[in-house]
This record gives sequence, structure tokens and C-alpha cells, in this order.
Amino acid sequence: AAVRRDGGQLEFASADLQADRGVVLAAISAPSVHSSSAKSPLAFAAADLKRDPAVVLPAVQAAGVALEHADCELQSDAGIVEAAVRQSGAALAFASPELQR
Repeated sequence: AAVRRDGGQLEFASADLQADRGVVLAAISAPSVHSSSAKSPLAFAAADLKRDPAVVLPAVQAAGVALEHADCELQSDAGIVEAAVRQSGAALAFASPELQR
């Protein structure tokens, strides 16, 4: 419940909750995620979820720089990177070198 109000609370959640897709998606959609000073909940998600486009896409749409925490394969995905850069030009720094060109 806390992650629905403040996505950053995912940092303090159990590993089981950090691996729960529903919990991570709730954290990503929390109002605090849209604050420029907030760290993306994706930073605290389990590795499997960082490889999941259905989790990473809404994360980068909410905060483009969440791309930093996505799996390297998704940092090379043109659609994911485009969504991240649309939200924040700073996200380009976290794209694969091929897509930075």
C-alpha cells in the first residue's frame, strides 16, 4: 500500500515484493515518481522485471531517466529509448551507444 503513495518505498520492500510485477507497477505509477528528485522504483525492482518491457515502458514514460535502471537489452530497444527521451532528454545518456548516435 505504501508504494501506491510513494514509489520510492519499494527500496525498503522485501525481495518478494520487489519481484512482484503488480507491486512494482503500482510503485511506478505512484505520484512521487513524477518528482524530478525521486529515484525511480525501477532501481529497486528485481532483475527479471528490469528486463520486462511491460514494466520498463511505463517506468520510462513516468520518468525517462528510469532507463538507467533498465536491462541493457532494453537500453538498446528503440521504442523504449524513444519513450524515455520523450519524457526526458536526459534519458539519452542511458541509451546504448548505438542509439545515442
